Amino acid sequence: MAGKPGFNGLSPSEWTVLSRSIFDSKDVSSPREDFHKEHGATFSVALAERAIKMYSAVDDIVFDPFLGTGTTVVAARQNNRNSVGIELYDRFAEIAEGRVKQKTLGEQKETKIYRGNCLEQIKQVEDLTIQLTFTSPPYADFIHRSVKDRERRAKGSMPSLIATENKSSVNAYGDSDSDFGNQEYSLFLKSVTELMKEIYRVTKPGGYNVWVVKDHRDTQNLQPYIDVHSDMAICGQDANFLYHDLIIMDQNEQRRLVLLGYPSVFYTNQNHSYLVVLRKPTVDQAKKLMKIYKKEQTEEYGKMKLTQLRKILRNKKLNLSGNKPDLIARIVNQDCLERWGYIGIVDNAERLVKKFRKEQDEIYKEMSVDELQEIRRMRDLKDSKKKKDLIKIIVNQDCLEQWEHAGLKNITFNQAEKILQIFRKGQVGIYNSMNVTELREILRNKKLKLSGNKPDLVARIVNQDCLDLEVV
Repeated sequence: MAGKPGFNGLSPSEWTVLSRSIFDSKDVSSPREDFHKEHGATFSVALAERAIKMYSAVDDIVFDPFLGTGTTVVAARQNNRNSVGIELYDRFAEIAEGRVKQKTLGEQKETKIYRGNCLEQIKQVEDLTIQLTFTSPPYADFIHRSVKDRERRAKGSMPSLIATENKSSVNAYGDSDSDFGNQEYSLFLKSVTELMKEIYRVTKPGGYNVWVVKDHRDTQNLQPYIDVHSDMAICGQDANFLYHDLIIMDQNEQRRLVLLGYPSVFYTNQNHSYLVVLRKPTVDQAKKLMKIYKKEQTEEYGKMKLTQLRKILRNKKLNLSGNKPDLIARIVNQDCLERWGYIGIVDNAERLVKKFRKEQDEIYKEMSVDELQEIRRMRDLKDSKKKKDLIKIIVNQDCLEQWEHAGLKNITFNQAEKILQIFRKGQVGIYNSMNVTELREILRNKKLKLSGNKPDLVARIVNQDCLDLEVV
């Protein structure tokens, strides 16, 4: 099948092959090593590689907040992706670091492994940098329940058939209070939601967040079915991710059927896992969602009294003055900023391009057709008899040269970042040529803080210049 590669580098035929909604475990299995048995809950390199090929491109950054023995970062390096992982327990982190150091892996790719609580360590990951999160969480205190159940069965006349027939081992990871696997399920879900919000922060617009999970039974506590995969999706949605897709991994070929509940209660064998696929809205999707959200929030806050609105404004550290519509607009704008602040990067870049085009347009309007034709010929551009068309052709080329295609419509997030980066660099150069007295005069005019050394003053002015693009 012919066609240009997708965002992930896949050809149309490769894309189609990987688009099955059910994965056969035989196709995503890898040999197990001794360290896999120590951890007890590892997914295969082949499974991680498939997800990485589907949801990221070469040179992207792949993230795993529950790194374990390092499968995700190993798969990322083997597929020319950069990676970041977090692991709570030192013994697993050491295994992961050892695997990364193997010479057979792509040494040119960067891998960072942080040790400690994922909710704390993820704060070291920069905003809007991750293309794909691929992970499998510890399942609350379910492992502890399973261990107790197997111990109970081992003492009885009927051992655990899951252990004997399917050679399944279950081990608690450790006793840390920061371990999600030591938390009661409702607390676990709160922790997952908190982590999802952090993952949302670090994920690029349009990036993916994939969790490998298995549903659970706790018949001893009258919970015959715990819908873990749906709960993971809800946690993601609470963090503003879109529930993008659901993939089933069929493990029947790897697991023998065992007799469950006989002879009184019929249960099915849970010989499958889920890949819950979440996605951060693209800039265009976020704009549509924000429009709907603004309307809903405005209506919701409209039902409140002024005292309630002012309390919200105090909590958000916002200005309390104005009438009721002013207060509502201020709160709603802040809500949108907290939820979809990354849209501002693209909006600012679009305004900067618009301003640049306007300035260039005014320059070329002062020229004669002959002068424009000379510029066109020197730059080997398309010809036109109309002055208006000539100006448009030249200005388009100016934008192309300045920002590599970002001067045209539908600016992507990466292009927007580059535009603002170039703008910042240019502004820094301008202000660095000034003395401190001149910089303080600019700060006074902009009503900004005057204290600090010269780099501080320059950074403060440049940041404000970027914010000022909002009103261009």
